[in-house]
Amino acid sequence: MTVASIATAFLLFSLGRSVAVAFTNEVDYAGKDRLVVSSKLSFTQAMPMAYANRIEAIEGVDQVAWRQWFGGTYIDRSNFFPKWPVPDSYFDVFPEFIISEGGREAFSQNIQGMIAGADLAERYGWKIGDRIPIIGDIWVKSDNSNNWEFDLVGTFTNANGGEQDEAYINWKYFDESRAFEKGLVGQFAVKIRDPNQAEEIAKDIDALFANSPDETKTSTEEAFSRMFAEQVGDIGFIINSVLAASFFYYSFINSKHYESSSPRKNK
Repeated sequence: MTVASIATAFLLFSLGRSVAVAFTNEVDYAGKDRLVVSSKLSFTQAMPMAYANRIEAIEGVDQVAWRQWFGGTYIDRSNFFPKWPVPDSYFDVFPEFIISEGGREAFSQNIQGMIAGADLAERYGWKIGDRIPIIGDIWVKSDNSNNWEFDLVGTFTNANGGEQDEAYINWKYFDESRAFEKGLVGQFAVKIRDPNQAEEIAKDIDALFANSPDETKTSTEEAFSRMFAEQVGDIGFIINSVLAASFFYYSFINSKHYESSSPRKNK
């Protein structure tokens, strides 16, 4: 029982730390030459896609892309992985994504195209050309259906060692097919020429949309990732608290077992 208790405690520790890493991993691999523009009200609040051209015109901005959280379920709710509708230009802003041969071209040509991380494709045994069904939970289609299907046209690896368990789907198909909020985006990813000007450019972007119906909050990618993690609570504190409680519980159970089986007590 002692061995089982210790093994269970360390198993919980390993699983717990994996959850913590999953929430904070993007902070470690965030690009220093990228900014994230989100709504000033909340990062879940949508903004007009037309903002992209105005942001791109700001001095020091190299390129702008956008994305939207998709959600949805692949076969079973336990099969969770992030899914993002993005334009083809998204992969220019994130050049560390090394896409399989022909994948980038196929993504731009196939309106239902999907590019998945190499780890994700391996986990589910996906091959190029597979049809990937997703049941929408946030986004329904114009025909009131929540059945989305995407063609896997490529996979990617992350040259920086970051996440490879996300999927990117063709923005045009998503925006044309969804029943509401057409033309709105979740966040803008902004590639800048000089990382030393990040703070100045961020202020210029927010000033551009100040006092408008859709004011913005711009931060570095690292700061945004950290803020996102904090939105779901202090992950490190939560995980460590659970682990400490687990160790205490199993130590307590083990001590009680020792006392009950002690020869002295049996006398």
